[in-house]
Amino acid sequence: MNDKRRVVAEWSGGGWALCSGEWSLYIDGKNFTKKIPKRLRTSPMYTLGEYSQWRWGDDGEEWYTITDGMSKTTWITENENWLSKITDDYYLWSEIYDAFQEKDFRSYQCGGCI
Repeated sequence: MNDKRRVVAEWSGGGWALCSGEWSLYIDGKNFTKKIPKRLRTSPMYTLGEYSQWRWGDDGEEWYTITDGMSKTTWITENENWLSKITDDYYLWSEIYDAFQEKDFRSYQCGGCI
């Protein structure tokens, strides 16, 4: 982890196995990954964004874009239980959301399972 930002979220999945990975969370260089609930460590974080996905259509695979996920306020409210185990600083919670949003994904996004 050589990032100079205060909060960094990393997703280990990529390429044709985008949905097979695990989240890591660093704040000021310190690893807070174990504070992320196990059920969330291996799934999308569901932050708000536009995501390209694929589906099978009449002519084979079709790519389309969706807007999906929770707004920052909603996401923080939904995750406050574990975020509060890291800090009580709402501004830092906002930075954590932004870091996850930067790397967030959705299933069927990479096309690896076509």
